[in-house]
This record gives sequence, structure tokens and C-alpha cells, in this order.
Amino acid sequence: MSGFVVCRKCGTRIKAGRGHCLKCFEPLPDPEESIAPPLSESLGLSRNTQVAVWAGATFAAMLLGFMIWQTWPTRGDDVAQPADPAIVAAAPPRAPAPEPAASDAPVAASRPASEPSSSDTPVAASAAAADSNLEATRADYEQKLGADPKDPVLLNKLGEVLVRMGRVDEAAGRFARAVALQPMEPAYRINLARVAGELGQTDRSIDQFREAVRLRPQDYDALNGLGLALQKKGQDVAAIAEFTKARKANSAGPEAVLGLATSLEKVGRIDEAVEVFHEYLEIATSTAEIARVKAHLALLSRDRSQVK
Repeated sequence: MSGFVVCRKCGTRIKAGRGHCLKCFEPLPDPEESIAPPLSESLGLSRNTQVAVWAGATFAAMLLGFMIWQTWPTRGDDVAQPADPAIVAAAPPRAPAPEPAASDAPVAASRPASEPSSSDTPVAASAAAADSNLEATRADYEQKLGADPKDPVLLNKLGEVLVRMGRVDEAAGRFARAVALQPMEPAYRINLARVAGELGQTDRSIDQFREAVRLRPQDYDALNGLGLALQKKGQDVAAIAEFTKARKANSAGPEAVLGLATSLEKVGRIDEAVEVFHEYLEIATSTAEIARVKAHLALLSRDRSQVK
């Protein structure tokens, strides 16, 4: 027996007569067995034709990969953010001319009633368009949650839309599920705490704000929200501590300053309250709130003068 055989596995050329490949130990073919020619030879393809076919196949694969990448579904903004307090302030659904929301930190002076609009038709049309857009957004989130019901980001966004539609009770359920799925995300807890407060669930609101503060101790929204919830519960001494922390976290935040002044007044620390009310007037941006606080300061000054 003479000649050589080629190992089918590693391609090593081995002298005929051996049973196994010396390199990979695979059984060697019978030297008398005919070896099928390469496909290119069977098809009669020239070297240039082979190169052209290979290049065409490579381009097609790259084009297919690019198309898949372009059409692959992507999730939107996944960075959780707490809903704006103005959004969480529940409004009556489909109201053409909604009443302005009350302040989170009430002062003694009452807010004047809003004047009726001189052009009700454009306002009603605008409100109807807004309602339509919100309903479309809500339906879109509901559909996406049907495919992925355990997505906390979608649940949180749906909750925010429901709040804007005035469906606060439903929003609370979505926020609660988002918290259960991702308990370490403080933004979901802040949103749940706010709607719990709107629903009169003050203890639940306090608990959620406390958890948010534990997870993010320097978060202004969590600290200010906790202060407001404690204030609403009548625990003004504890509220003062939280408002003070919130001011340190964001010295330009007017809500915490107004909340601190209000609680200081409630516990009888009038001189400190007056000082903080004046600090609020320096950073406040709402003309209506500035007018209210100035009127309240005038009442405080009159009462103090009468006491003296």
C-alpha cells in the first residue's frame, strides 16, 4: 500500500496505511475511496466567479444585519423620574376650565377665585384635544404592558398619564406595582406617595416618602414631600426637620421654605416663621403666592402688635 491520505477533520496529510490521524486521532479514510471534488469544481466555477459569489453573500449578510438593527424595537426613556407635583394634583376629568390646584403648603390667607374665561369655545376645544391625546397615550402604554406586564418603567409612565386624566385611584395601583417590581427605585415611591396623599392615605404617603428618603437621603422631592405629608398629619415638629433637610439639599426650592415657615408658625415659633416667610418672598416665582404670603405676613404683624 503506498501514497497518502488526507484527514477529513484536520486536513493533515498522512501516509497511507495508518488507521488514525497522527494529529487529531480521527479515523483515516480508505486510500482506495474516491474523494468528492469541491463544490466549486463540481459546478465548474472559476476562481473569479467564486470570489464574486463570496462577496455577494457577504454583502447580503451585512445588509440583512443592518435592516434588523434599524427595525429592532427600542424602549424609550428608561430613566425613572418622579412625576411633577403639578401633574399629580388630581383634576376633574374632561373639565373645559379646570380650577387651579391648591398649594401643598397652605397659608392662612385664601386664594381668590379665578375669573371666568372670555373665550370658552377655544378652551373647550383645547381641553378636548388634550383629553384625546392622553387617551391615545394611555391606550398605547396599556398595549405595551399587555406584551410586557412586568415592566416597571411602563407602569410608572402609565400611572403618570392616569393622574393627568384625573384617574388617581387607578394611577396608585400602577405606581404600587412598579414599586413592587423595582423597590429600590425612589422615583416610583415618590409618585406612589403623592397619589396616596391625594387619596387621603396620609400614613401610606408618609411611609413611601420615608422609604424614598432612605434610598436617596439628599433627594429634595422626597424630603419636601415627606415634610408636607407630616404637616398634613399634624406632625409639624417632625415636618420642620424634613423641610430643613430639603432646604440644605436645594436652597433655591421655594416649596420647602414655604412649608418650613408654615410649620414653624403652627408650633408657635412666630418670629422664626416670619423670617422664613420673608426668605420665601425672595425666591418665590408665583405672583399669586407672593401676594398671599404678603397678606398673611400683614396679618401676623397685626396680631403680634396687638399681643404686645
